[in-house]
Amino acid sequence: MFHEGALIAFTLLSQLIAGSLFVYAMIYFFQRNAVSRISSGFRWRTPELLLLAGLLLAMFVSFFHLGQFQRATYALNNLKDSWISREILSLALFSLSLFFLLLGRRYLQVKQGILSTLFLFSLLSAVALMFVMIKLYMIPAVVTWDTWYTPLSFTLTSLILGIGAVLVYRMTFQRQVRQSQPFLAILTLLLLLEALISGLNQYRLSQLSMIHYNPVVLGNMHGNLTLVRISLILAALVLLVLFQRRIKVLADRSASSLLPGLALLLILIEQVLGRGLFFASYIKLGI
Repeated sequence: MFHEGALIAFTLLSQLIAGSLFVYAMIYFFQRNAVSRISSGFRWRTPELLLLAGLLLAMFVSFFHLGQFQRATYALNNLKDSWISREILSLALFSLSLFFLLLGRRYLQVKQGILSTLFLFSLLSAVALMFVMIKLYMIPAVVTWDTWYTPLSFTLTSLILGIGAVLVYRMTFQRQVRQSQPFLAILTLLLLLEALISGLNQYRLSQLSMIHYNPVVLGNMHGNLTLVRISLILAALVLLVLFQRRIKVLADRSASSLLPGLALLLILIEQVLGRGLFFASYIKLGI
């Protein structure tokens, strides 16, 4: 159970960092002046430093999933055939790209060409990490994972958590609540899609015709918990919609942050539940 918890924490935290970098890079490429005003260098408010620290924490947590720390030394032994080895390499490259971006924003602010290249390198590294993580779980013998649901759910998780992290940063450090309306609108649409695919995936699981021995799926615990998850998503959606309707008249930052703060907490809970349900749906055919 501890190893499963470490795996859930590792995948969610890695996808949160990848999604946050994706959103951050989009802000840079489309609103460069906004990024130039953000803290840079080795300061605790610097986005690159926060992202790098989060990714290093995810890598540390991943060691617990291996069961023994000494097994980590074998993680890169089979890059040719193992998606796990490729995942470790992708994590290392992504970490390196964030470190270079941290140095670039600190010392190369005026050299926009180099800085743009560093942002692009980090963006491609984040996309590569997500691709490898998706391929790692699309195992042909695991019929519940080798479907459309795995890439779509992993991508949605990354984007939802990434946008959520950017919103938290803006509301905490930049006091930009009203300026975050586009992010809130996109987050609302993504949550609607996530609720839809969660329901469709549960229907797919309920229609499995092969003989299997997964008690979570057979006993409909997966279905009941999926309903709980969808309820959490809908509750978060209600809070976000209420906030977007009131955002023009809210003046106090602490009061105006309450609704999105509660919504983001519900989103975090449903994401943890969703990843737990994903791993609990494991059904393998053959030997």
